[in-house]
Amino acid sequence: MKFLAINTAGKNVEVALHMDGAIHYKCATNARKANEVLFLYIDELMTNNTVPLTLTDLDFLAVVSGPGSFTGIRIGVSAVRTLAQMTNLKVLPLTFFDVLSYNNKGISAIDAANGLYYVKVSDGEIEIVKEAELDDYISKYSDEFVLCVEPQFETSKLSTKKQVKKYSLSGSELVGSCLQEFNKNGLVNYDQVIPLYIRKPQAEENL
Repeated sequence: MKFLAINTAGKNVEVALHMDGAIHYKCATNARKANEVLFLYIDELMTNNTVPLTLTDLDFLAVVSGPGSFTGIRIGVSAVRTLAQMTNLKVLPLTFFDVLSYNNKGISAIDAANGLYYVKVSDGEIEIVKEAELDDYISKYSDEFVLCVEPQFETSKLSTKKQVKKYSLSGSELVGSCLQEFNKNGLVNYDQVIPLYIRKPQAEENL
């Protein structure tokens, strides 16, 4: 199975090519560079192989549709929708919660800016929690739940004794969560990929 996975929803820009079990991966640890590096990374991953690939050689495209950075989500989803429309490829949309909690019974926390976090517990509903209340929120759940966060998350902010699992920037968790969601939910057409913004962009909230 061959597919390209893109995640620009968080604090990092990730592009992974899964090719018959092998993972080829590029990452920038600054989400503000998404516009600069996204298509560069796609091109490098597709061409730097023994046999260069084109998009039409792929079985599908995958994209993390949110929640997280409004700008990052817009860039990633727009890119995948455009590429899928051009190539007639199907798309696998998955959430950032799916990726962070891969292989864990987790409480996933995603930075929502302005001292807020998007929080989701396993198959529960998405909630918005203030950073100052994150400790109390987490403490409601038993120790079998792992706190799943991005690598930039500062664990010193918390007093919780729960195990903290920081997301690995290796491509394995992005690809693994794609394969898991593929088996659970399957693929959709490009026009069925909906960004998961939750909050309005900062400019609108300031009006």
